[in-house]
Amino acid sequence: MTKKKLLGATLATIAAGLLMAVLKVPVVGSLPRGFTAPVLAAELAWEDEVDGVFGITARKKPGQAQAWADFDDALRRNTYADFLFLTCYGTMFALAGRRLRGWGGRLAPVLAVAAAGFDVLENLGILRQIGDGSRPAWHTYAPSLAKWACLAALWLLLWQWFAPRGLRPGWELARLAVGLCFASAGALTAAGTVSGMAWNTHAKQHRGLVAA
Repeated sequence: MTKKKLLGATLATIAAGLLMAVLKVPVVGSLPRGFTAPVLAAELAWEDEVDGVFGITARKKPGQAQAWADFDDALRRNTYADFLFLTCYGTMFALAGRRLRGWGGRLAPVLAVAAAGFDVLENLGILRQIGDGSRPAWHTYAPSLAKWACLAALWLLLWQWFAPRGLRPGWELARLAVGLCFASAGALTAAGTVSGMAWNTHAKQHRGLVAA
């Protein structure tokens, strides 16, 4: 029964992810720090980047209002769809985590639920910033960083589920490939999360020195 639930949650996650891909958010203006995805930029924008990411000033320029209105609508639709996506992936990873042995089987579901919960707070922060930009940026980027930290730890834990018990051809090699994908994603996400927090700390210190 658990396997059937996990399969159903996995298929639902894939479907929700495809829905979000269809509800793509257009790039309007320039994104900070080398971001190429507007949604990720909206999640992780610092205080001095909110204006540019959400086009608070740019939309007041001649000929820009409609483009930013379309951006608002697209980002709003994508964020609403993310509530479905986070429900699906939270359920999928919680079910998958329960299949781990020992303490990992107790920690992984907690991380899955926590990641989904932080994702809810992140989405609420984005929805409040759309067309306004007056909300504190940390209302969005703090839960976003927490979400990615939880996912990084979770993906690293899931490696042990896929770790092969040998290197026989066929299924064992497929397990190894999937496990390496989870381990790599976890390591890269952890590095990105730490880097993002360090960058924010450095930026705040720099602004403090400039102000002084």
